[in-house]
Amino acid sequence: MSELPSPRGSRALPPEMIPLRERVIAQLTDHFAADRLNTGEFEARLELAFQARSAIEFEELVADLGPSSPSAPAGSAALPTGQQPRGQVVWALFAAVARKGAWLVPRRLVGSAVMGSVVLDMRDAVLTSQVTEIRAFALFGSVEVVLPPYVRVETDGLAVFGGFEDRARTPTTADSTSPIVRVGGFALFGAVEVKVREVGSGKVRGKGGG
Repeated sequence: MSELPSPRGSRALPPEMIPLRERVIAQLTDHFAADRLNTGEFEARLELAFQARSAIEFEELVADLGPSSPSAPAGSAALPTGQQPRGQVVWALFAAVARKGAWLVPRRLVGSAVMGSVVLDMRDAVLTSQVTEIRAFALFGSVEVVLPPYVRVETDGLAVFGGFEDRARTPTTADSTSPIVRVGGFALFGAVEVKVREVGSGKVRGKGGG
């Protein structure tokens, strides 16, 4: 597996440490989606995960969190609203994964693409909260978030040798009472794109369904 560079350009991670880093990042993402870490804590630990260079440093990042719950696979059947989890993680590792069609969007959603692509198409989805928080992370990959015109969109992201773009080409029909979708995260040698599109306005990248 290829080595991913640190955002701060520190020395290369030993190859034997790469699987451990990926496991720790996956654990942090699951804990964030389950509301056991807030946004600031999650992003601070994630940055430390890219700076860590020893097994002790990696284990310290998750030692106080306990076991994480397995991420729900993309394309799985949606749960009834009353049973919908507060958070969900959609992972793509050397793959293309998409959520689209009719599906329930939890209050907190994480999309992570490592040398792959994730598409979160919410045009036919049901938002289960007035405020939906999406964290998108693209490492040598891409995350595409497609939203309907009736939501208010807020974006706040960082790109290092990549792009974090808000491409709301379709005029929004949202007002002060409309649901809010907040998209944040970062792209490292990758791309995060946020788009507003009418339902049925054309294809988006990715395969799979909701």
